[in-house]
Amino acid sequence: HLYSTKRKDSYSFKYMTEDKKGVIANFFSKREIIKLFNKFKIIELKKEIHEIHLPKKRKFSTWNLICKK
Repeated sequence: HLYSTKRKDSYSFKYMTEDKKGVIANFFSKREIIKLFNKFKIIELKKEIHEIHLPKKRKFSTWNLICKK
């Protein structure tokens, strides 16, 4: 599914992407990730924030997770 806000404003994903199709995204908090992986021993949980300046300014975040069963 491609998501965009109901109003076609400059804050919608559809407006912000180059192909104007939108994005598929998941937004998990630290607490939600720990709950999702509660059957595993979490070795490392790291949130990384990436800021790209060139060729086009972009910012995104990722969770990196290492678990052991």
